[in-house]
Amino acid sequence: MHFYPSSRFEQVRVAHCLSIGTPVVSERTPATQPHPAFERSVSWFDEAGLESFFAERFAQGHFFDAAREQLAVFREHDPMEAYADLLAFAAGYGRAHQERRPHAAWRPERIHLGSGKDYKPGWLNLDVLERAQPDLLLDLGRPLALPHRAETPRAGTVELVEGGASIIYANNVLEHVPDLPQLMGNCLALLATGGRLVIEVPYEGAPTAWQDPTHVRAMNENSWLYYTDWFWYLGWLDHRFSIEQSGWLDMNLGECAKEQAAFMRLTLVKVETTPRERMVARTMNPDAMLPDDLDAGAALDIGLATMPMPLGAIPA
Repeated sequence: MHFYPSSRFEQVRVAHCLSIGTPVVSERTPATQPHPAFERSVSWFDEAGLESFFAERFAQGHFFDAAREQLAVFREHDPMEAYADLLAFAAGYGRAHQERRPHAAWRPERIHLGSGKDYKPGWLNLDVLERAQPDLLLDLGRPLALPHRAETPRAGTVELVEGGASIIYANNVLEHVPDLPQLMGNCLALLATGGRLVIEVPYEGAPTAWQDPTHVRAMNENSWLYYTDWFWYLGWLDHRFSIEQSGWLDMNLGECAKEQAAFMRLTLVKVETTPRERMVARTMNPDAMLPDDLDAGAALDIGLATMPMPLGAIPA
């Protein structure tokens, strides 16, 4: 039975069943496009014929006869030649790629954060889970010293440098990160001025916010204030984020009004802080000192250290 509207035929799963002698019954819609090897190897039904198929045909004597014939038809299709061609092409492509790949470290401009099952060719795909098979196993939710060099199985030597990325894409990632300010700070450092952080997260007012047990936070339209307006709380000074674009998505990822929102999508841009913003940031920092203050403090420490101790004073 097709789960997705695309009605894509699950060829790998069906081939596995047929190869071990298990008959397959499958729904078929106008959008279903099976490989020719399955045309006469599967019992097909459409939505209108579902009830009659299982009431009149399924598990009857002629059904088993047809199933045996379908399995025999499937055995006539030998995929070995096609697989051999595919493997030969992949092996040749891999050799050519290794020969032509630059020997210098790759400094990626596009970073896919939390790639999971959505691998993006041409991007540096990062994830914290090894089973996701990313290009680089790296947790940006932890302190990161730049430049960061690492050897990867497919991309060779990768070097992440400050200001080297033009875009970072994070699709349903931030709600999983325990130390989100650390991750946002690393993204700010990795992006060039004018670079974009494209984010999609579940909206706190929707069931999507907490349906995943690995979510550690819910997010709303105010979740970005510390990265855009109150950046000094995070120790940022010279750069911050600015919201370039934001909107709401429904369960089908279509644009919608806030009342129907299941997800939020926004684009943050790395911008330089203005002199006024930097002055405000220094003012809000209780440890802020001007250069003259630092010199005066050092002189005071020296003076106290050389000052004679009064009679009767007890050293601490």
